Amino acid sequence: MKRILLLVILTFSMSYAFSQSYTTSAGIRFGTFQGVQIKHFLQDGQAIEGLVSTRWNGIIVSGLYEFQKPFKSSDTESLYWYMGGGAHVGYWGAGYYYADKDDVAGVLGLDFIAGLEYEIPEVPFTASLDWKPSINLVGEVGERRFWPLGGGLSFRYTF
Repeated sequence: MKRILLLVILTFSMSYAFSQSYTTSAGIRFGTFQGVQIKHFLQDGQAIEGLVSTRWNGIIVSGLYEFQKPFKSSDTESLYWYMGGGAHVGYWGAGYYYADKDDVAGVLGLDFIAGLEYEIPEVPFTASLDWKPSINLVGEVGERRFWPLGGGLSFRYTF
């Protein structure tokens, strides 16, 4: 009886754990900070994501650690929710935002992300919609600045 119970538990947990049908994806992001991104699953339901985005004649590099799970109330097996956090570093070009006319503004801060991802059936692509607010802890003429409107739409090729 114990073996049967263990087998049932393992079977259920394996089907839940191996929910993603891909290991790595790469693509583009549109939104407040558009750019290129790559997402890689380290283990079941846990991924790292890198994003290189451009804005105001500068570049921001973000690294995120995410938890991803199936969206249980959905009729589809291809819809997932995810959330996580990380950090960013970069700069804005001279004359943009808080940068002086002849100087660049370096920034360093923290990021949060929450969103939905849809694995498109029969093709190796995903589409995701997320909210990614951030706070700059260093830079911008010494002031801390919260960016609440960091939403984005991403399309990634899976492999």
